[in-house]
Amino acid sequence: MLTDEKGRLCGVIDFHLAGTDVFVGHLAGEASFLAYAADKENEETSEAIGDRYLEAVIAGYERSRPLNTQERSLLNDLIGLRRAFACYQVDEVLGEIKAGNTKQVNQELKNMIFYFKKDYCRAPL
Repeated sequence: MLTDEKGRLCGVIDFHLAGTDVFVGHLAGEASFLAYAADKENEETSEAIGDRYLEAVIAGYERSRPLNTQERSLLNDLIGLRRAFACYQVDEVLGEIKAGNTKQVNQELKNMIFYFKKDYCRAPL
């Protein structure tokens, strides 16, 4: 996300798979989806439940392939990026913009900022 000197959003750059470590990028994407988006049909799914799912996905994965120090250092930011800019969220915001629903657009943008700034790896994985 690009902001001006007053902190206002003025652009978004989507690097998608341009990272140098495709593996950890894919892991972040799949873990984010499985933990927070896979059962979105049920709106009762809370952020706390998603956090527990994320911990379980990563722990289960690491039983077969432990992450190295560099991968761990990137994982939190990659999960935040994947959640903030998931295509279904971006599509929803664009739809709300086209419909002129400013209040809903602002709420969706606040959600995206929350996802981007969240500390997903606060405890050792």
